[in-house]
Amino acid sequence: IAYGQKAFSNTFSIDTEEMISRSKALYNSWIRLERFGLLAFKYVTGRYWYNNSLAGILMILALFASATTWAYLFSKAHNLGTKFHPALFMIPFISAPILAEMLGFLLMGDDVACALMFVSISLMCAHNAYQNRKELKTLLTYALMAFVFAVFGFTLYLAMTTVFIAGTAMIALMVKGSYACKFKNIVAYVFTYICVFIASYACYAILNKIVIATNHTFVDPYIKEQMRWGKDPISTIIHAILSHAKSMYLGRTIFHSVFITIALIALVLLIIVQVIRKKLNAFTIIFAIAIVASPMMMSVILGTSGIARTELTYPLAGAFACMYLLHYIMQFGKKTLTTIIACVLLAIIGLSQSFTVNRLYYTEYMTYNQDYYIAQDVARRIEAIQANHKNPLKVVFVGNHIADYNPSEFKSDQLELIGRSMFEIGFSTTHGTWVKTGFIRSATGFKMETPVLASAYTNAEKAVQNLPSWPSNKCTTVLDNKYIIVKF
Repeated sequence: IAYGQKAFSNTFSIDTEEMISRSKALYNSWIRLERFGLLAFKYVTGRYWYNNSLAGILMILALFASATTWAYLFSKAHNLGTKFHPALFMIPFISAPILAEMLGFLLMGDDVACALMFVSISLMCAHNAYQNRKELKTLLTYALMAFVFAVFGFTLYLAMTTVFIAGTAMIALMVKGSYACKFKNIVAYVFTYICVFIASYACYAILNKIVIATNHTFVDPYIKEQMRWGKDPISTIIHAILSHAKSMYLGRTIFHSVFITIALIALVLLIIVQVIRKKLNAFTIIFAIAIVASPMMMSVILGTSGIARTELTYPLAGAFACMYLLHYIMQFGKKTLTTIIACVLLAIIGLSQSFTVNRLYYTEYMTYNQDYYIAQDVARRIEAIQANHKNPLKVVFVGNHIADYNPSEFKSDQLELIGRSMFEIGFSTTHGTWVKTGFIRSATGFKMETPVLASAYTNAEKAVQNLPSWPSNKCTTVLDNKYIIVKF
């Protein structure tokens, strides 16, 4: 139901609005954002053009395919005795709010879901390469496949590197967790994945430099600005990381859950107990701790609090912990009772997360309807002013407008980008004008020109200081007979 809202309702996000109004500029920006694989994948699959409904359906199909491949990976590589039901992994994974935030960007949602699937396939192939290490031809075939799928995943979305690392810890825990497993076998197994990762990332880095050079462009400052190491004091970075960890593991945001934290802690405790009972080897404790810490990888790499949609290891780690624990519960003596308990716990986790996803997409839908009304109103006002001038006037939007959220919606300070008003997005007057003109154009078909000179935006800010904000009838003014200024 939650994802059905995204597939069958006519809501848009910031990237899809830009796709409609400035497709070429947006696609070119992907190269600067080191996402050239996204662009290539759309060309190869014939999805260079954009359709909102098709993108929603493809996103859902790709998400379920991804969840299925991950469940298959763990089912074929576990040491938990009997096979587990794929729902034990798929329900916590698919219902994760972080995935809803990431995949809610429909222009790239299905591609990111495919990237998740490619990483799981790469891990499968790496496992098979190790299993067939005595047969050179088979070994090389699987190793090449693992390399290719990992490169595909990394070029589509670089955050897949953290997913690969977390996935390695998970599969190593399941495959090489036996108490009888020798140290050298554990090292050799993990080393296989390390080799695939290094080779794949090196290939990605080389390809990225080639693409950047071929297109005569540069890496977007947005990428460099995200990295805070070497820019901020160490104390500031450590404080930011610890604050983010506290917020994440205490479930203080709509994207994180206390239930997942409990599952992660329980996973470590269960592994320790199994090690003490000599059912698992001591290295599984390291793997378990790595799984618990994996959601913090992006925050540590960047040296700042992470953005929820890039923390793709969080839903993966949470779903893995739930799967492992629930399967363990189901193995106790009274089969019927333990199965019921496991199903109840699974339902609690799945429903708690899916309610958040439903509310998130409901917020997006309601906010879009408000934005559409504002876009029409602003377009009419600009058109009325323009009618009194012979020469075309350029438009500047000053300030932002926060939507009027009802009690059933998430508030602005709880959201990242999905569900946020398009009229609220603007880091500066220049950026805000760019976003708002693009949205109004795509929503209403009303075209506007914006100033080129930075001084025009500075003068606009000064000109509207004493003006009331929208929806006041006096929220617009004309500056120097050249610019229409709208204040939010």
